[in-house]
Amino acid sequence: VFEHLSQFAGYGFCKAHAATYAKLSYRACYLKAHFPVEYMTAMINNFGGYYRSFVYVGEARRLGAKLTPPDMDKPSRLCTIDDNNVLRIGLAFVKNLSQKTIEKIIRQRSEAPFTSLADFLIRVRPSVNEAENLIRIGAFDFLGKTRPELLWYLKLYGKKLVKKNPDTTLLSDIPPQDAAFAVNLPDYNIDEKLSAEMEILEIAVTCHPTERIIAGNGHVKSIELSSLIGKNVKIIGQVINRRRIKTKNGKSMVFLSMEDAFDYFEVTLFPEMYRRFGQRIFKKPFLEVSGKVENRDGLLTIVADGLEVCV
Repeated sequence: VFEHLSQFAGYGFCKAHAATYAKLSYRACYLKAHFPVEYMTAMINNFGGYYRSFVYVGEARRLGAKLTPPDMDKPSRLCTIDDNNVLRIGLAFVKNLSQKTIEKIIRQRSEAPFTSLADFLIRVRPSVNEAENLIRIGAFDFLGKTRPELLWYLKLYGKKLVKKNPDTTLLSDIPPQDAAFAVNLPDYNIDEKLSAEMEILEIAVTCHPTERIIAGNGHVKSIELSSLIGKNVKIIGQVINRRRIKTKNGKSMVFLSMEDAFDYFEVTLFPEMYRRFGQRIFKKPFLEVSGKVENRDGLLTIVADGLEVCV
C-alpha cells in the first residue's frame, strides 16, 4: 500500500501550498501592475528571488524608474524611491562596504550634512578602499567635484584623515579641500561610470550595458521579435540565466534567458550548436546571437545558429 501511495509524490501537490502560492501570485501581479516601481524596489531590497539583483534593476528601469547611485547626502542602507520615481541604490549593494561603516554614514549624516570629502573621512573613518569605491560609483557627486578630482584628493590625504586618532600636526598639513582642487580633472565618461558600477555595485545605473555595445544596422531589438517569427535575426543581449538539459540521446543542450534594454528574450542552443558555441556563453555575459525566431507552444525563442562574445 505504501509503495502505491508513494507514487503520488511524483505529481501530487499540497493543496494548501498551491492555494497560498496562487494568492501570493495574484497579489504580486496586482502590485506590479499598479505600483511597478515600488514593487520592483521591494524585490531588489529582498535580496532574493530567482534572478540576481541587476535583473530586477533592469526591469525597474523599463517600468519607469530613474536610477541613481548611492548618495552620501541622502544615505540609506536599502534602495529608496521618491515621488518622481527616482530609485536610489542603497549602500548595502556597495561591494566591500562594511555594515559598521554603513551605520556610521547614516548616523553621521542624520546629525549634519557632509560638507566635503575631508569632512566625511574624519567623521566616518571608513577604510581608504571603502571611500574609493564610494567615490568611483558617484556617491560624492553632490559635492560638485569630479570623481578623478576626489580620487586624487583621497590618494594624497586619505590615509591621514581616516586614522582613528589623527595627529593634529599631520592634519594641519592638509589644505582645505577647495584649495586642494587647483587642477581641474575631467569626470568619468559614460563607459567609465558603467564599468565602475558593474564592478562595485554589480548593477548598471547609468544605462543598460547593451546600450553601449555598438550594433550594426541588421540587429533587432527584443520588442521586435514577435513580428519576426520565422525569420533569421541578429540580436545583442545580456545573459541572465542558463539552463542545461540532456536530450533523450544523452546530449547536452542549453536554454538561455537574455535581456536587452527593452525586454527579455529566450535563446535555444540545440546539441550541435551547444557543442560548437557552448564555451562562449560562460566567458562573458554579453552575446551577439544569430538564429531563427520560432514560436514554440506560444513562447518565442531564437534557435541559435551562431554566437559571438561582445567585448
